Amino acid sequence: IDGFWDGFDDPTIDSMPGALVDAYRAINPDPADLRRMFDLDVAVMRGFRDWDDVELAGLRGPVLYVSGDQDVVLPQHTIRMAHATPGGRALIVPAGHGDYLGSTDSGPVDRALTESCLTLIRRFLDYEPG
Repeated sequence: IDGFWDGFDDPTIDSMPGALVDAYRAINPDPADLRRMFDLDVAVMRGFRDWDDVELAGLRGPVLYVSGDQDVVLPQHTIRMAHATPGGRALIVPAGHGDYLGSTDSGPVDRALTESCLTLIRRFLDYEPG
């Protein structure tokens, strides 16, 4: 996504989308806790490493990988992870990053898209292989 990583070299809490800050503060109004969460998230993103196929093959149980066709994670990567995981499935949604889960930081929520995605996730969770 164009601009997704802009400012990541020196992120500041001021760069957090307002909707995310408001949602966090509605749960926990302590500014120090918001700061701790922000610092932890930055550390997790900076230290992220991809899982290799051997690690994915070691996953047990059903796994649903969900991404948008215009997401940060490319559809090909989502499908590769699903193929490498026993019991893995891929759901590629026609949307951008987070749009399919009702993310408010990229504009108005498309309720129909979000409800459709959640219906498919519930269907996956309720599936019992016969």
